[in-house]
Amino acid sequence: MKAVVFTADNLMQHTEVPNPVAQPGELLVKIKAVGICGSDVEGYLGKTGRRIPPMIMGHELAGEVAEAPDDSSFSVGQRITVHPKFFCGQCEFCRAGQTNVCPHARFLGVMDNNGGLAEYVTVPERFAIPVDSNIPWEHACMVEPLAVAYHAVARIPIEQLRSARSILVVGAGPIGLLVLQVLKHMGAKNVIVSDLQAVRRQLALDMGAVATIDPVNEELPTDIQLCFEAVGIAAAARQSLQALEFGGTVVWIGNAEKLIQVNMQDIVTRELQIVGSYLFTESDFTEALQLIQSGSIDLAPMITVEEGLAKGPEVFKTLGSGQRPELIKVVIKV
Repeated sequence: MKAVVFTADNLMQHTEVPNPVAQPGELLVKIKAVGICGSDVEGYLGKTGRRIPPMIMGHELAGEVAEAPDDSSFSVGQRITVHPKFFCGQCEFCRAGQTNVCPHARFLGVMDNNGGLAEYVTVPERFAIPVDSNIPWEHACMVEPLAVAYHAVARIPIEQLRSARSILVVGAGPIGLLVLQVLKHMGAKNVIVSDLQAVRRQLALDMGAVATIDPVNEELPTDIQLCFEAVGIAAAARQSLQALEFGGTVVWIGNAEKLIQVNMQDIVTRELQIVGSYLFTESDFTEALQLIQSGSIDLAPMITVEEGLAKGPEVFKTLGSGQRPELIKVVIKV
């Protein structure tokens, strides 16, 4: 089969690889669409250490069942998406519903675990989830990033979301824009979005932000009650703290830089709260799929490019250059 293989930092190859073989309890999935995540691009650039070449990336995926065990609840040709974190289900965290932090999990398309940027992939049947036939493939592969956004918003009690007089989202990339939509769906008011790029600020306005901020050329607010940081670099993290009023709360979602410096005295003396948000639980993933299937989230404006698998190396080179801010979410159609 054909696949896009990460062979070294800054190098992807569209090449022939052996077909995967499903083991007992697994499905063979014919890939139809794969979203390229910001973490994939960071891995391609060699910044994170969370992609170990040679390997096949791709954890935002949807496809059809090509082979299934005789006793499977899935049938050949059935449309599915995949919960890409294969948690153990037995540890104390999984038993408590915190499947996102399972220490024994294997993550599809991360580290050296081959993912969906290929014609086929095998997945445990346990982590395959049926998708309605009316959902376009390019939307079905967006359940995973929406689940990330949903989990982040769910970290805050809904009463606090709805009563906040001002909410700031730092970053208008895919996760930030999805956070914006989930906030609006949950009944939040006065959501402001900050981003360096004018094209992304305009998209945030089109998707329901009441205002946007250019953090370089405009004065930052300092009276924000609740903030969601969806970039993951030091400058954005500091901005998220500076914008908060006394006693404000920030949810950190971004995870690009491992170490950052913050003003600890400012956090302590203003009693700011920092809440971490990591991936999503199994229930978050299910809720995200329902939001898409119910039409509650508008994904179409975010999907700015669709390309074939053979274009994968070129797409990564373009995204890695950082020169095309208008590319919000790129989907590879297989």
